[in-house]
Amino acid sequence: MFFSEILKNNNILNNKIKNEDKIKLKVLSNITVNQLKPILEYSLNSHGIHSSVEIGEYDNIIKESMEILDEIPIIFWELCNITEGFSFEVENFSNNKIDLLKIKILADLDLLFKNLNDSKLVIFNKFSHTAFTAEIHESSIFQILVDDINSYLIANKPENFEIIEIDKLIALNSVKDCFNFRNFYDTKSLYTVNFLISYSNFLHPILRSITGKTKKCIVLDCDNTLWSGILGEDGPSNVKYNIDHIGAGKYFYFVHMILKSLKEKGVVLCLASKNNFSDVEDFFIKNKKNFMFDFDDFIVKKINWDNKHENIADIAKELNIGVDSIVFLDDSDFEINIANEFLPDVLALQVPKKLFEYPHLAISIKNLFYSKSQTKEDLNKSLMYNQNIQRSQDRSKFRDIEEYIKSLKIKNELSFYNLEDVERLSQLTQKTNQFNLSTKRYEVKELKTFNKSKKNYIISMKVSDFFGDLGITGLCMINIESEYASIDTFVMSCRVLGRKIEFTFLNEILKYIFNEFNDISYVVLEFIPSHKNDPIRIFLEALELKKEKIENGNIKFIFNKPLKINQTIHEVIWNRN
Repeated sequence: MFFSEILKNNNILNNKIKNEDKIKLKVLSNITVNQLKPILEYSLNSHGIHSSVEIGEYDNIIKESMEILDEIPIIFWELCNITEGFSFEVENFSNNKIDLLKIKILADLDLLFKNLNDSKLVIFNKFSHTAFTAEIHESSIFQILVDDINSYLIANKPENFEIIEIDKLIALNSVKDCFNFRNFYDTKSLYTVNFLISYSNFLHPILRSITGKTKKCIVLDCDNTLWSGILGEDGPSNVKYNIDHIGAGKYFYFVHMILKSLKEKGVVLCLASKNNFSDVEDFFIKNKKNFMFDFDDFIVKKINWDNKHENIADIAKELNIGVDSIVFLDDSDFEINIANEFLPDVLALQVPKKLFEYPHLAISIKNLFYSKSQTKEDLNKSLMYNQNIQRSQDRSKFRDIEEYIKSLKIKNELSFYNLEDVERLSQLTQKTNQFNLSTKRYEVKELKTFNKSKKNYIISMKVSDFFGDLGITGLCMINIESEYASIDTFVMSCRVLGRKIEFTFLNEILKYIFNEFNDISYVVLEFIPSHKNDPIRIFLEALELKKEKIENGNIKFIFNKPLKINQTIHEVIWNRN
């Protein structure tokens, strides 16, 4: 797409989403990157990551870093432009001059770290020498200097810094397509439009992860998607899927390796295939020794002759996730087009016709599931979803919902802030959309800062029952004022909803506040609407509380006392250490 088209389309899109909440991004740079604003805005907004971009002053990174408030800074700090022609001049510097220069750069870097230490997130481009060293064999002085500073950067960066490997993008696009040297020498505009487009796309995983838009599930077809061949025609012994199989088998084996790694990180795998269920089940039995997956690795299996888009919708319901959390992988043009038509929020990806491209498609899919950290809950995600299916099946044995809930022997374990759990708590704020009071997204550092105030309290909830451990699935963040308490964040994983755990968790929080703080006369929960968090509004509306509607559709729910609920339905344990 030409830059003029991007400008036009970005203006149209910005008008459409002008009333939406947006991430504020601010570019701090010592080169000219004005074209990045419309390119990055259009790249993000057209993929549902609503954002606004501001370009800071030219070559004023340190000063402007002191003025960052709620923006996410993106830093283009190019060593080739710290002085005019620096990448050439430095080759003639004495060792002493280079050492003094390095001390100055590292001191500036330390100052930047300090200035941005409290920012939610900082996107920092790793220093690169490639534009000026790609054509020479020897290691230049400029290259050695850049490498030394990068080593310091990686070793000393604050935990809120996300480092972008610029050289990966250069390798992906080529030096000629990334740099415009004429513009650089004339106007300090180093990068081409093509590079800035590629760079913008490269930021999607990071910004998707902090806005609750990370994908959760891959739904796969079987024939020519999970293996090469058609099971109903070729039979379970003749389809190809292994590295030593003649033909396309090795490509599917490589894809399996990638899918397996995603599963181990908590991505849910499911099947939606037009086949006889017994044939697919028989395949897994007969190929158990050689096939990388067990049948049970796929949490929901819709193997029938129904419409696939309907099966995908049913999978979302059974997992209690939005369809926009699903990636659908299929080899059929028809099935991909149908999914796009009837389930536009599902990301439908087609197996390439050139099968040697298939492993690289699978590699790119990993970006859709990016997370800065892995928690215990992630590693046990498949087990937890399997247990949830068992709970649903067990539910049909009971006519009375309370009897069913009692049979589960649910245990809710409430704990105050624990540093060991902080990554999971951050993840809950970032990944939970439906039962999320305010949809505020907290990074680890922000939770640590929140907890430092003597007025603030962070309480988590761990849930287990007859079928197993569901892990940390609830979070409440409380601010105590002189006469009232406000609940900043109240979040619960969708995996534990429908068993009245939400009533127990909220009631325990209210009991704690009213019992521990004698001057508190009421508790406020302010609901901030999003496109997905209506379930928590419906839950609070059903309690028939006093409420105040305020601007932007926000609703303040006011509690004067704890809830009246059946206290015996769940076991509750408080860890007050």
